Amino acid sequence: DLAKAFKLMKEAADGGYAPAQYNLGRMLALGMGAKADEAQGLAWVKKSAERGYGPAKLAYGLSLFAGKQVPKDEVEGLRILDSLKPESKMDGLSLLGCAYLSSPYLGIDFKAAKACFVQSSSAGSAWGDYWIGYMYGNGLGTDQNRNEALRWYQKAASRGSGAAMARIGMYYDRGWGFKRDPQAALSWYQKAAALDD
Repeated sequence: DLAKAFKLMKEAADGGYAPAQYNLGRMLALGMGAKADEAQGLAWVKKSAERGYGPAKLAYGLSLFAGKQVPKDEVEGLRILDSLKPESKMDGLSLLGCAYLSSPYLGIDFKAAKACFVQSSSAGSAWGDYWIGYMYGNGLGTDQNRNEALRWYQKAASRGSGAAMARIGMYYDRGWGFKRDPQAALSWYQKAAALDD
């Protein structure tokens, strides 16, 4: 039952357990097991973020960037997102772009997402390249264009992105932009698997 789960989560959160603090914050924000209280929920998410818990840092950074339940502070929000790079392997701008693709904190905004990815790419991030390719390949905010997607995946792969290498392998495997070539696909998949990406 949710009320019992809330009580147990609160005990763990009060004890300083960062994942419980984050989960308690989400429960409060959504009104699960207790009356909904977004501000109190975000206070718990912040405590968890301050303890270094990745999902909480992402949620709190996005809240600051968007000014949701806290005063808007884009600089600090992006700094927190950038601090996730060792865990997520993505730079803050790429994380922000991903949030614009799917986050309830910012709302879906393909134009803003692409702007973040372009800025990330310009700063030398393979993740910026990858996500631009992803948007073209899936027709997000633009007409689907697999050749343009492939160009961006190749740029990301040249910068060492295993995720992009796997996408190129998929394109060879399915014959998108190339003649179908299972051997080339396998080669790209193996390159991707050799990286910790």
